[in-house]
Amino acid sequence: MVLQKSWRPRRQTESPVSKTIKGAVVNMISRKGRFLNESELSERIDPHFIIPGLEAGQVGILSAPGATGKTIFSLELAFSLASGYRLFEKIPVKRACRVLFIELEETLTGIVNNFCIARSCFPNLPFPAENLYIWHDEEGMLTLVNSDGKVMSDNVEWLKEMSRDMSLVIVDHLSRCHMADENSSVPMTVLMNVFRQIGRETDTGFLLLHHTRKGSILNGEGDTAESARGSSAIVNCARLVMTLSKNGNNDDSLKLTWAKMNGHKPIKPMLLCRTSDGRILPDYTAEDEVTVSIA
Repeated sequence: MVLQKSWRPRRQTESPVSKTIKGAVVNMISRKGRFLNESELSERIDPHFIIPGLEAGQVGILSAPGATGKTIFSLELAFSLASGYRLFEKIPVKRACRVLFIELEETLTGIVNNFCIARSCFPNLPFPAENLYIWHDEEGMLTLVNSDGKVMSDNVEWLKEMSRDMSLVIVDHLSRCHMADENSSVPMTVLMNVFRQIGRETDTGFLLLHHTRKGSILNGEGDTAESARGSSAIVNCARLVMTLSKNGNNDDSLKLTWAKMNGHKPIKPMLLCRTSDGRILPDYTAEDEVTVSIA
């Protein structure tokens, strides 16, 4: 009979890249971060909101049915932020900031005409050339995740460099940023994490334009976060979800809803209208007008 020596675990020793936490040795090599001290945890920090509900370094979604006016609205928002001027005299801007609008869906004629419509909402303001950048992509695709769910590093690096020194990057359209199955949670989580990682590294906020599900309008869910098309991972990974939906049977009556927010007090839906020349403006005939604050 062979006698086996009793096994004893090796004594764990701490290295410069490890730390003992409650008896367990935690490897610190693969993680970027640090422990917060008591003084840092003793006082609240005011969030840096670029727009109500979206902080610097975070990702938001603007979801709407096709042909609702989300591109025009987003261009109006971009011009407002770049100029430091309150949008609709209701949505606040703390200060003028740099905004990049990446157009992947429209033709060159389409984006120029849309911008001219959006700019006409600010007739007395000069073009904020130092703050507003419109990129028209001739390929019409910025593939960050391919059909196999793998990250396309070259395109990610391009977007990261373009995002540096920007406060907000608006991407039109999310569907043009991947080749994967939109209804699959794994590649959509990977895609949203790409935006989140770039946001954290550059301290840039992202607002991604997205479509709503066709059935959501029929089911009366057009103004909810769940109305966004595709996997729920898209809205789950976003810190802000806004929806732009039709208000009733009138195609020119719209409702802007902050369907999901983190760290911001609730905001009531805002009624808007689409003019005959395509502008998105407040519905001044609405009985319950809303003025939004950043808080």
